[in-house]
Amino acid sequence: MNGTVVQNRGCRRNEGRVWCQIAQVGGGATGWAASQYLREAAAPSASTRPAVNAGNVMRVVGVPSGDVLNVRSGPGTGNSIVGALANDDPVRVIGCQSGGTTRWCEIEMITDMRERGWVAGRYLSAATDSTPTPTQNVSSAEQACLRAVTVETNNPDVVLLSSSFSQAGTEVMVGVGPQRAPWQCIAYSDGSTTRPMSMRN
Repeated sequence: MNGTVVQNRGCRRNEGRVWCQIAQVGGGATGWAASQYLREAAAPSASTRPAVNAGNVMRVVGVPSGDVLNVRSGPGTGNSIVGALANDDPVRVIGCQSGGTTRWCEIEMITDMRERGWVAGRYLSAATDSTPTPTQNVSSAEQACLRAVTVETNNPDVVLLSSSFSQAGTEVMVGVGPQRAPWQCIAYSDGSTTRPMSMRN
């Protein structure tokens, strides 16, 4: 219903549309809504904007169609599931270790909440190895970040890799140049963006 206040728990692009997991403030119903029906109440203050930092960014690959990659509380299938990722979702790898015959990697999801968990390493690949998201149907936040990265890098060869919407802002990953070097930018409802940062060391 118009005017209903909900908490945005994160968004992802699927089949050309952006879907957001939402929950009613104060408890109640939870579910998914198309982002076109959600509006940010106000831009956050500078003190509440998420920190932008570099890291080892990789993408989820090899997940069977219609399935998800389980994110677990620890390295191994005996640990509880704390989240799920789909193909092409970007993550930051904190570190990896062997657990039996499987290499497990601790990851941080690239969202404003920065949730952490563990995934099987065979499902991770360098972020630049994946095919970028087509730029048709690009949101105004994504366009703002594409422009900001173009200015910051002085390189007009930029493509949208991914985006994630939340109450704090829209986090946009942009590929630059023929190697699609990953850059991160956050756009806000007032049209402003953070200064883009390279995700390579």
